[in-house]
Amino acid sequence: MTDLAAVQIRPMLREDVASASTAILEGGWGDRRQSLDFYTRHDACEGVVAEYRGEIVGTSVTMHSGSVGWLGLVFVARLGAELTRTSLAALDRLGCTTVLLAATKLGKPIYDRFEFVEDTGGGYSVWRGPVDQPQPIHPRIRPLKMRDLPRVYAIDRAATDEDRAHALRALANGWVLEDAECIRGYALRTPWGLGPAVTRDDDDEQTGMRLLDVLIAHGGSPEVQLIVPTSNDAAARVLAARGFAERRRLPRMRRGQPLAWRPRRIWSIFNFAFG
Repeated sequence: MTDLAAVQIRPMLREDVASASTAILEGGWGDRRQSLDFYTRHDACEGVVAEYRGEIVGTSVTMHSGSVGWLGLVFVARLGAELTRTSLAALDRLGCTTVLLAATKLGKPIYDRFEFVEDTGGGYSVWRGPVDQPQPIHPRIRPLKMRDLPRVYAIDRAATDEDRAHALRALANGWVLEDAECIRGYALRTPWGLGPAVTRDDDDEQTGMRLLDVLIAHGGSPEVQLIVPTSNDAAARVLAARGFAERRRLPRMRRGQPLAWRPRRIWSIFNFAFG
C-alpha cells in the first residue's frame, strides 16, 4: 500500500466482518471474527475500516457506556493515526468525556499525540495456560440468571466506574458466586473467549480464584487466555499456581476525566477493545 490518498475510511458493516477478520488474522493479531461480529451488531459499538482498492487493510472499533468510551483494534501500520482520529471523533460526538484503551508498543506513540496518558491503577497483563487439569467448581458457583443482572450491574459499576449494563445484558452467559448474604462476584464466557470476572469487594482472593477456576474449566480449548489488571497481584498468584504464564503487558491509557476504577476487584476483562 503506497498510495495513501487512495485509502477510504468508512463505517464497518456486517458484511465486512469476514474480510476484516481475515486482514487482522493475516496481520498476526489472531482470530477476531466473533468479536467483530458483536461490534457490528451491538448498538453501543461502532467500527470503521480502512479500504484500499476494494480490500480492507485496517480496522478500529469503539464502545461507549454513557460518558466513557473505549477504543480498540486499531489495526494497520501507517493508518493508525487516521483510524484513531476517526474513532475519537465518533466518541466525542456521543459525549464521551473519558476514553480508554490498551496500547501496543506500535500504537502508544500515536496515542501520545492524541493526549492520552497512562492511567492510574496500572495496565493489563496477558496470561496463557492449560485447561488439562481444571479445578473443581465451588458449590456456591451457579449459572447466571436474568434476575441476577441488576446485582451484577452494581458489582461491575463499583469495580469499573462505568455503566456497562448494556454489554453485560448482551453477553449474559456465565456464572455468579452467591453466599447466604449476597452475590460476591460474576464471570462471563463471551463468544470470542473467556470474559470478565469481577468481585464485589477488594482483595477477595477466594471469590476471585473460584471465578477464574470456572472460566478456565469452560475454556473450550487446550490452552486459554485471560487478561488481568497488572495491579491485581492476587490474580497473578492464582494463575501462576494454575500453570499459567504471563506473556506480555500493555499500559492502560486514558484521555479525559479519570475514573475511580478498582482493579483489585477485576480478575479478568472482556478484551482490549472495551475493558
